[in-house]
Amino acid sequence: MSTAARHTDPIAELYTEHHGWLQGWLRGKLGLLPTAWLTQRQLERQGLFAEYRTAAGERRELQLADGTQLTLNTATAVDLRFEHDSRLILLRAGEILLTTGRDAPATQPLQVITRHGTASPLGTRFAVRQDDDQTRVTVFAGRVRIAPARADNAAYVLESGQQASFGEFAATPPQAADDNASAWARGMLLADNMPLGELAAELSRYRQGLIHCADDVADWRISGAFPVGDIAATERSLAMLAATHPLDVRQRLGGLWVSLSARR
Repeated sequence: MSTAARHTDPIAELYTEHHGWLQGWLRGKLGLLPTAWLTQRQLERQGLFAEYRTAAGERRELQLADGTQLTLNTATAVDLRFEHDSRLILLRAGEILLTTGRDAPATQPLQVITRHGTASPLGTRFAVRQDDDQTRVTVFAGRVRIAPARADNAAYVLESGQQASFGEFAATPPQAADDNASAWARGMLLADNMPLGELAAELSRYRQGLIHCADDVADWRISGAFPVGDIAATERSLAMLAATHPLDVRQRLGGLWVSLSARR
């Protein structure tokens, strides 16, 4: 593959072809102003125009044409492109869980593409989460080949029970998989000695707005099983935290701003 090809955004390249009519319409409406173009690109990256989307606090299950089971976590956006010689899942934002189907021939390899690179399952059950700066792949069964978008020699295969993260230029070494990485598919967030600040950030993914954690409690270590999936579930999780720890949980702006601080 040429250097020029390696330095394109795989998501943007496929998206342009798949949704070219929509991009053309937007350009006609927005003109060529740089700010408008940047806004369009940002909306594309957030998955606003994706075929399948979930809102904050929503979870969705799909069965694809090849029998693959695809579960979308909160605030997730994907495009599907199944051709005669390939099956592509474009993860534009968020997190997915896949159990690959057995109905597709070997001539149609499955790939999950994020802005950081690709994950290619070899008959498996695995999860893919895309954050701003990296993509994390966790393998529960089978094997998955991961490949950073701009590093020809950085690809390798993850075995069952392993996970790794990668950006566009490099991948971390494999490590033991987090067994709780798919708990969200069952509507739970499992914390094992997790810093409260990290837990607050995770809970924020499942609701509109922000859960802010004060600096003096951000390092408190929390363990437990917390409901997630919609706003009502995260409300129960916040109530659990307040009931089991000396925390004040205060909400403003109709719940869009939630603050966690030490109880005085």
